[in-house]
Amino acid sequence: MSLIPDFLNNDYYLPKGEYKCTIKEMEESFLFSDRRKMLWKLFKDFTYRLTTLGITPDAVLVNGSFVTKRTDPGDVDFVFLIPMDKINTALATAEDEHDETALLMIFHPDNQLPIRILYGVHFLYARNQSEFEYWSYYFQNGVREPDPKRDPPWVKSPTGKGILYIDGGELINGIE
Repeated sequence: MSLIPDFLNNDYYLPKGEYKCTIKEMEESFLFSDRRKMLWKLFKDFTYRLTTLGITPDAVLVNGSFVTKRTDPGDVDFVFLIPMDKINTALATAEDEHDETALLMIFHPDNQLPIRILYGVHFLYARNQSEFEYWSYYFQNGVREPDPKRDPPWVKSPTGKGILYIDGGELINGIE
């Protein structure tokens, strides 16, 4: 892993790979439009809410159009590494039934759309390092065709793309 590299494909995609960065580096490179700033704030709000429920991710991978040069991405796609023991501990130590219900709702697979509507994020989580590595591989190799409504006509899909890795401690320090 390395620092965020220069973009490829006429400055649109990161080269294929997983790039470790800080919150500050990510924000300096990718918060270049009002929409991106708004989506990132919602991502940070979602992350903060998880911490209030006792969930601190070990790491995060940021993916999708948010790590391209698309001016107006639809959301922030990411996967948190959250071992099951953290989720179980948070459920067992929830302050009240509302927090317990919130945890159950957040981690229920049928609630992706409401989370996206409320927080502007596409939330995925990996329960262990193996799943996290799977998502890293999938994100780097699962390249969609450019969207003619959102991407300039000159954009071509690369054979692979770059994603960002942020350490969980760095993430939590960056949202407080």
